[in-house]
Amino acid sequence: MNGPPELQKLPNTQNPSGPSKPSHPWNLQAASDDPDRWQLQRLVPSLAWGRVLVVGDVLLDEWLQGSCARIAREAPVPTVTIGYRDAAPGGGGNTAVNVASLGGQARLICTVGDDVVADELVGHLRRRGVDPSLVRVPGRRTVAKRRVVVDGHVLARFDEGDTGPTPEAIDIEVAERVRALAQSSDAVVVADYGLGTLGGAAVKEALAHVGTRIPLVVDAHDVCAWSGVNPGVVTPNWSETADILGLDPRMMGQARIERIWGHRQRLMAATGSRQVIATLDGDGALIVDAEGVRHIPTRRVVDEHSAGAGDTFAAALALSLAVGAPMAQAAHLAVSAATVVVQRPGTATCSAADLVAGPDTALLTTEQLAGLCREHRHAGRTIAFTNGCFDVLHAGHVASLRAAAEQADVVVVALDSDAGVRAVKGPGRPVNRLADRAAVLAALDTVDHVVSFDRPAPVSLIEMIRPDVYVKGEDHDISTLPEAQAVTRFGGRLHRVPLLPDRSTSSVIAACAAAQGRPA
Repeated sequence: MNGPPELQKLPNTQNPSGPSKPSHPWNLQAASDDPDRWQLQRLVPSLAWGRVLVVGDVLLDEWLQGSCARIAREAPVPTVTIGYRDAAPGGGGNTAVNVASLGGQARLICTVGDDVVADELVGHLRRRGVDPSLVRVPGRRTVAKRRVVVDGHVLARFDEGDTGPTPEAIDIEVAERVRALAQSSDAVVVADYGLGTLGGAAVKEALAHVGTRIPLVVDAHDVCAWSGVNPGVVTPNWSETADILGLDPRMMGQARIERIWGHRQRLMAATGSRQVIATLDGDGALIVDAEGVRHIPTRRVVDEHSAGAGDTFAAALALSLAVGAPMAQAAHLAVSAATVVVQRPGTATCSAADLVAGPDTALLTTEQLAGLCREHRHAGRTIAFTNGCFDVLHAGHVASLRAAAEQADVVVVALDSDAGVRAVKGPGRPVNRLADRAAVLAALDTVDHVVSFDRPAPVSLIEMIRPDVYVKGEDHDISTLPEAQAVTRFGGRLHRVPLLPDRSTSSVIAACAAAQGRPA
């Protein structure tokens, strides 16, 4: 693949003349040699050129969100009332979904059972932009992991489905599909969770051949089992790295970095890989290769019971390599993508827009908002919710938001999308685009969180965060609003805010229009 013109202009951050003298024993590249945020943002549009084939184990991740108000009569266990269900592809399925979410072309080869769980998986994969090539195994049950979450805490997990090796005929079929689809791919990810898809010799032989011409990324619980395929890069997490090197998995911080530095040759020999990227959760990642060790730092964030950050890392890494990015840039982008996902509850994904927006955007995703609201609940804080256009901020808006802040500890504002504003207000609106409206609101002391929604109403948001009070101006018949009805169903209350006379966005716009042509 030649790659997009944008990527060809990117500077190669790798040092062709060999490593410079390290300033620290675990860092063979000076900070100035690492790609900066501007370079990474230039890389993001190029990801749309990448074609990544994921080969591996898939499962259904299911999250049952509920509340608990009492103990069951038949046994001393909590009685959980399920509010909503969220399901998504897990394992290699999540890797493929992340490739698609980042803008790349994602294809997936995997084995599943011949059951309804497999049917649901296929639906989720296709809706998320993945082209699945599923090999169904008669009589086999597709793996599913179901978690019950109460007030932000995982109460229980239930696993079901068949694992272990598949018949030889299935192994040969998977291998044939690998050879066929790899011909039109720019990178391949091996997603091995020990569920049976990748256990046979035929599949490994096919993948070993693939790795001679395009990047082969191995994401496996036991990366050493893949040493024979000569992978381009393997991505063990810290627990897996510690197991390979015989280190204490409880080790944290700089000590982990120094130990990997000291055992880098053993690590590469054990994995049989040309490069090893050890992911270290809050400490970022380490690139280990013939040149030495390079540290990729990350921001420390709160983990919101996420699942699949490693899948996101592998997807972003493979997609970056697929479009020709040097390893340093690919690893930085993968760390950034994983950092986005770890802040979101459930089996989450990172999009190209997430990477471009960066961590400091004022507008939260629904997943981020859900996680933050769970933290507030756990801390005993009450939540007020209001919604609207908030196009040109005026004194009436300020009064309404102040009233909301008086009703609860935390104020959440849901903004109409730009399309939603146009649908209600006409083609000349909004005056300010969504990102700008969010930035203005987030800067107010009375507003804690800002999120967007599409019309007709943010009922799904309300059902997810269950605010204690819904706040709206007296110009609305609050009792008839769907969002108000949703709040009261969950035991919340309604609060109407008196209007300030002659304070509206329409009046501000009219005054501006009337002032045109007048002397300043």
